[in-house]
Amino acid sequence: MYFTLKPFLVLLALGVSLGYFAYKAKILLGLMSSVAGGAFPKPDRVPERLKAFFLDVIWQRSVRRHKPLVGLAHTGIFWGFVIITLGT
Repeated sequence: MYFTLKPFLVLLALGVSLGYFAYKAKILLGLMSSVAGGAFPKPDRVPERLKAFFLDVIWQRSVRRHKPLVGLAHTGIFWGFVIITLGT
């Protein structure tokens, strides 16, 4: 009986979670649109932002700046998780 009900329970859980997400997203979009400047500002300084993304997030430069050895270990752990995630 469990295997008969399992797909329906999963669909119910998925529907509830997607409904809750839509509800929270609507609230957040309403808050964003109520402030000055509108909900979706124009993207500016795209090359500068892309450079900062690749250097600080992908290359982990800001982590290694103040404590080089700890930052290097952090970078190794970060890239290990990225590789494991891509592998699965």
